[in-house]
Amino acid sequence: GDHTAANLNIGQNLVFQDDGPSISASATQPTLTVDETVLATNATASFAGVFTSAFGADGGGAVTYALGITGANGVASGLTDTLTGSAIVLVNNAGVIEGHVGTTGGALAFTITADASGNVTLDQIRAVVHTSSNNPDTSEPATLSADNLVTLTATITDKDGDHTSATANIGQNISFLDDGPTLGVVQNQQASNDPTQTPAIGTLHFTPGADGAGSAMTITANVTGLLSGGHALATHQVGNVLTAYQDVGPAGYDAGDTTAVFTITVNPNAGTSGQYVFDLITPLDP
Repeated sequence: GDHTAANLNIGQNLVFQDDGPSISASATQPTLTVDETVLATNATASFAGVFTSAFGADGGGAVTYALGITGANGVASGLTDTLTGSAIVLVNNAGVIEGHVGTTGGALAFTITADASGNVTLDQIRAVVHTSSNNPDTSEPATLSADNLVTLTATITDKDGDHTSATANIGQNISFLDDGPTLGVVQNQQASNDPTQTPAIGTLHFTPGADGAGSAMTITANVTGLLSGGHALATHQVGNVLTAYQDVGPAGYDAGDTTAVFTITVNPNAGTSGQYVFDLITPLDP
């Protein structure tokens, strides 16, 4: 019955390894598309489904979302402001991604925001340049020059504070559709053959759209069969003014044609929807 004992301390031989959360980002992602035709309409999509996450044994905590940019504030977006022709640069303003015209302090062209649920919203404020010009407008898209220029990072935190993150590049998930001009039925006007009378003014019914009116235009006038001073007419355009001259020869406008018969001046910004002015300078032959 003899016996003896010895004590062994093993409390810290017992190790409980932590289980941390996990998260990953998918390449399958929604897009955000706005149309310059209606700048007041924003685009919103949920990006929460881009991320696959698990809290692990510690149980649920939270998943948070944050937008970012690659590079410092002022990095070029690859977009150009239509009105000024200036490049649009990106700014991370406390988690709101802003596109500014020219510099970080320039006019605001668009914003990208993310809420606590992973919904991302694109708000376009100014028109951007689109590289193709189509007639009629085909709502061609413009986007950022690189996908990683704008990022969305999801961070998962479990019940005891362990956390990890995953990042999705979403710069080219953003699309700005073009807005084109429209031209309605141009108003007919009748002019007197008396140069002393008031010029005739007609409405173009022109709507430039979000891009604004351009400066380039082509004005044509059918002068076939018209005579002035016994001469046929030849036309020549400078800027937004088309002038018809007495064509004294050779046929077609040249520097020797100096007697102006009439002018047509087109101003797409005049009135409520653009105007043209017909001004008779020299009478037409009966």
